[in-house]
Formats: sequence, C-alpha cells, structure tokens
Amino acid sequence: MKTIAVAMLAMLLALARAGTAQETNAFSFAGTVVHKTLEGGFFAIEADDGRKFMPLGLPPEFAVDGLRVQVTARSRGDALGIQMYGTIIEIAEISRLLEPPCP
Repeated sequence: MKTIAVAMLAMLLALARAGTAQETNAFSFAGTVVHKTLEGGFFAIEADDGRKFMPLGLPPEFAVDGLRVQVTARSRGDALGIQMYGTIIEIAEISRLLEPPCP
C-alpha cells in the first residue's frame, strides 16, 4: 500500500511540473493577421520579425486580414494542423495595435 501511495505522489508531482513547464513557455510578439486561401482558407499571424504562427481559437473579432495585433501565446508542439503553416500557438492574450509595423 505504501508503494502505491509513493507512486501516486510521484505521478502527481510529475504532472504538476509538466503543467508549470507549459505555462512558462509563453512569449509575446507584435504582428499582422493574414488570411490564407490554402486548404479552404484560414487566418494566421505573421510576426514583425518574420515568424509565422497558426493560432488555435483566434477570436472572431480578430479574424480580419491586415489587422495589427499584440499577442501573448504558448507554443503547442503537441497540436497538428492540415494547413502546415508556421508554428501552432494557443493565444493567452491578444489586442489590437494602431501603429504600422516597424521597417
């Protein structure tokens, strides 16, 4: 019985540590929402530094081609998409930007 309790405790600690690791891989960037016609059409975000992202669950009010945004997101290496365009991300925060991208 003691062995089972120790094993369960070790499992809980491992799960808690995995959750913390996922939360800490958050990053922020400024970019532009773009509509791509590939595979029936989808919205992506192109960061000002050239990186390309496929957002999971982009709020409908941000699904506007050419919209400038500031994003805080987490990389979702465990997710797959048929579009095969950029890194798949889960958006934690998103807001509109008024200024144009820096040259």
